Amino acid sequence: MLHLVTGTPGASKTAFVVTQMDKLERLNYINVRKNKVIYEHNLNLFEKFKEEFTYYTYEEGSGAAIKTIIESLSDDYFDFLKEDYDDLRPDDYFKKTTRYNEIVERINDMHGQQKFEFFQPVRTIYTNIKALKIPYTRALIHDWRDAPDGSVFVLDEVQLIEPYSNKKSEDKIILDLTVHRHRGFDFYFITQAPRFLHPVVKDLIGCHYHITRPFGWTPKVYQYGSARDNPNALVNKINCEQKFSFKPTDRIFTLYKSTTINTHKKRIPKFVYVIGGFIFCTVSFFIYNISQPNALVDNVTGKEVDKKQSTSSMDEIAQAATSNVNLDQECRKSQNVEKKQCVEWFDNLSKNKGSIGQEMTVLYDPNKPFDTDELHKTVSYQTNTKPYLSGCMTDKNGNLVGYSQQGTRLNVSQSDCQKIINGDRPFNYFKNENQNYEQSTNADTKNNY
Repeated sequence: MLHLVTGTPGASKTAFVVTQMDKLERLNYINVRKNKVIYEHNLNLFEKFKEEFTYYTYEEGSGAAIKTIIESLSDDYFDFLKEDYDDLRPDDYFKKTTRYNEIVERINDMHGQQKFEFFQPVRTIYTNIKALKIPYTRALIHDWRDAPDGSVFVLDEVQLIEPYSNKKSEDKIILDLTVHRHRGFDFYFITQAPRFLHPVVKDLIGCHYHITRPFGWTPKVYQYGSARDNPNALVNKINCEQKFSFKPTDRIFTLYKSTTINTHKKRIPKFVYVIGGFIFCTVSFFIYNISQPNALVDNVTGKEVDKKQSTSSMDEIAQAATSNVNLDQECRKSQNVEKKQCVEWFDNLSKNKGSIGQEMTVLYDPNKPFDTDELHKTVSYQTNTKPYLSGCMTDKNGNLVGYSQQGTRLNVSQSDCQKIINGDRPFNYFKNENQNYEQSTNADTKNNY
């Protein structure tokens, strides 16, 4: 498969590919040791069918022109499988183990199913990554077709490598990439943008990794099923096959030479400051309100309200709501004795030589109802109504006399009384209209009866 890895400089493109190569080589290391065990397991069957391992067959052509080619193999052709290869492995390790497995399949077809075990793949890596230290990797060769089957090619800055740098090139090295899978090759093309690729290579891409580093932080990888001309477009990011974060380990950067100095710095987006400021203001406002005496906040937080403070507040509210309450009753209560109003009330009581338990007596003779001069000296009262002219009538001497609503005689002139008798009547400024309405209603009721 052809893989494309794009991203701006410093996006960790090379680190991403080196991570993949490191995983592959670790798997190679394990498979080499597995294959030694498999070789020893198959050794008895290998000796039994030794003649079958002396030649390899494959087919060429198609249809009526198809033909079988037989290639003779030396007796020691598969002896390399005995080794662990702590040093450099043979380039054709993958090719030879693949042939071994195909011969086993031919034996199973001809002689029935045998108990052979198949060898695991061990692939050779070719790359031009600067100062790569992954074991057993090879330097990049010009023509990938000269490499053994199953090889993996990693081309860093592919736009600078011939013949891929010439977009109009029709070199067979490029055109034959259309059949690269026939021999089991894989390619990784690393560049900044898809537009740097040769058109043929671009059309053959089967997996596109686009790497970004938002604000210089952890790289994010967008995976596509083909090369995307504008991988940063929102519609492409939404429709990607997969998105994941990639953070290379420190060890990866020791495996190759990336740059002389890293000038990339992490940046904090503005919205982080906005959100942080909002959270700070909200928390500060909440703490400030909790620290202030507030009954509502105390109820929400479950804080116990101070009893003295609560009593004082309630007293002030009660004082404002009952400013006209009878101090004679309220000041007798022990909890109100020290109130300002009650202190003044007690002072006034002392000045007037009174006492809390004193009862006031009034001298009144009903036989002398108009003798009230002494009564007025000892009693102060509040008026509830005022006298007004109710009507005039003639006394026993034939004089016109005016009377109030309570029958009290008024000093009304003869002329004014005559006007009233003649049907005139002064306006009453003190009479309640509701009262007038009730009186007229009662009069009408009586008349009906």
